[in-house]
Amino acid sequence: MKTGYAKKLFRQLVTVLVLLLATVLPVAAATVVVDLTAKQVDLTMPDGTVIPAWVFEDASQVGIYPPVIRATAGDDLTINLTNALPNTAGVGEPVSLMIRGQKFSTAGQWVTTAGVTQTTRSAGDVTSRVRSMAPEVGVGAGPTPYTWTGLRPGTYLVESASHPSVQGPMGLQALLVVADATANQAHGQAFDSEVTLVLQDVDTDLHQAKAAGTYGTPAYPNIMSVGYFPHYFLINGEPYSSTRAPLTTVAPGAKVVLRLANASIRTRVLETNATDIQILAEDGFAYPMSQKAAVLDLPAGKTLDVLLTAPATEGYLYVTDRRLGLTNGSKSNGGYLAYVKVQNPAGTARTLTVAVDAAGSGTGQVAMTSAPGGILCGNGGTDCSETLVDGTEVRLTATPAGLDQGLSGWTVVDTATGTATGECPYLEDCVVSMTADKTVTARFDAYTKIKITAPVKRSIIPADSLVTIRWAAPADAVSFDIFYRLRRGLPWISEARGVFGRSYHWPVPSYVRNFGRVKLAVVGYRADGSRVGVAYSNNSLAVHDTVTLVSPNGGETLNPGDTQTIQWLTRNVSGTIATTALWYQQAPGMPWVTIASLAGDGGGSYTWTVPNITTTQARVLVRFYDAAGTILLSDTSDNPFSIGAPAPLQLSAG
Repeated sequence: MKTGYAKKLFRQLVTVLVLLLATVLPVAAATVVVDLTAKQVDLTMPDGTVIPAWVFEDASQVGIYPPVIRATAGDDLTINLTNALPNTAGVGEPVSLMIRGQKFSTAGQWVTTAGVTQTTRSAGDVTSRVRSMAPEVGVGAGPTPYTWTGLRPGTYLVESASHPSVQGPMGLQALLVVADATANQAHGQAFDSEVTLVLQDVDTDLHQAKAAGTYGTPAYPNIMSVGYFPHYFLINGEPYSSTRAPLTTVAPGAKVVLRLANASIRTRVLETNATDIQILAEDGFAYPMSQKAAVLDLPAGKTLDVLLTAPATEGYLYVTDRRLGLTNGSKSNGGYLAYVKVQNPAGTARTLTVAVDAAGSGTGQVAMTSAPGGILCGNGGTDCSETLVDGTEVRLTATPAGLDQGLSGWTVVDTATGTATGECPYLEDCVVSMTADKTVTARFDAYTKIKITAPVKRSIIPADSLVTIRWAAPADAVSFDIFYRLRRGLPWISEARGVFGRSYHWPVPSYVRNFGRVKLAVVGYRADGSRVGVAYSNNSLAVHDTVTLVSPNGGETLNPGDTQTIQWLTRNVSGTIATTALWYQQAPGMPWVTIASLAGDGGGSYTWTVPNITTTQARVLVRFYDAAGTILLSDTSDNPFSIGAPAPLQLSAG
């Protein structure tokens, strides 16, 4: 018995010793090898502008800018750098690499403006300047290895250490993500999904100057004297546009790690509609205790590892910039805006398919101009389908290819049955509710006469609203005059003269209120001033305060979890209201979130439980539909209201 007991005890001791050795002895580190090439590429922005940009291209991720390099804590990293930047005007630009927060094998070296690599200053030298904080690779040289050992977990920017005031804004960046040794953990916190977001911006003047070789000349002395004025704002190398689909898909309530890096030289402030936002690490350095936040401050060069909880219901998780980098050139609905689809893996997905009718005598392009985007079809656009969360309402905008062409009709059918849904009967934006797989076809035709295409139905519009007037016209019509008449027998009133293009945003005057037979006229002129023709709206417009959102109408401060009565008034409604939909929006440009769908006119009020969000830019929308799903009327809060207040700093273990 004693002998058996001794053997058993010995085996247990051996097992414990093996386990202890496994936790104490280091696991052999892997060496991650990456081949990067610094080169110039042309990036096409959504408005067609072509930007000559400098990029780091990873040989294993060709065409992805900036590339994402992945490693595991404890690994070594070797990047072989080749410099293929153009030798513009005989002046080459040496490049180098640095990763702030990681151990560099040649730390302590720098390059002077004369191109001399040094480790110490000469005696009495107090004026010489540094050109690079790391050994450089000249134009046409490489591959040259750069090595970092014992990588720390976290998110890091890979940048050029040479001429950083120029090479950074020109786009020479990559992202390094060093994962925890334990899978699906970030700084010891478990997560379900991971999203990387690199913020960059583009000053077109700087990019053109470097490409043309005029940087450093009187035409463009340097970035400090000229100033830096970005025109485009990129997330993962791409600005938001109608073609950009959600970054990824996560489950409702999922724990999501955002790995954020600001490669811009401007501070950015990000916000999202997620809950329980916790900052885990900054510049790769883990916080002793996670820090909760409502918004995320990202100074230039900053990286953050953030853990958040996706919304509990299906929809879309957005990330945007509160400092309003939300344009593509001069156009809005762009820039620092990205979406993550929140969808139950077992839930219902709806596919929207868009086509341009080839039978039309014209052609054009259809874009999804509502969140989350993902469609740009026809006239060079090849993204013609998108999978969406069940019930998503999308807006499609048609743009003719030529000046003498215009939208002549929409067709919306149930994809499975081919049955027409009755949606989009007019020549305006097509709004489709994705309650089934649907196919939308736009037809464009050429016009030999001027024709008003919107508004064309017997519309009731609110006074003090903004109505878009659209028309088609022959190509030789270059300018237009816009008129309106309050009713038959009264004189025509001039609204605008010398309008270019094929649309005009008409601010309906308040004195037009309660006129029920308003007509529109568009007169076209050739370049020599001769008249092409005139077009009149087919139907009269009735201008009334037909629906008014009473509350919340702006200026209120609501608290999450409280109840708020949403109130609205209606009168002089043309058509039968089948459904009243209530929505709220957290901030301009963000998706509208459903509050409720009510039968009929909804009785004029609804008790709303205020969501658990923090914002100062919220609005509510009330919208009426007929039985076919066509929008009859809508109104929104005149001004934004607030929900909650910035949460106080809270620290939690982890």
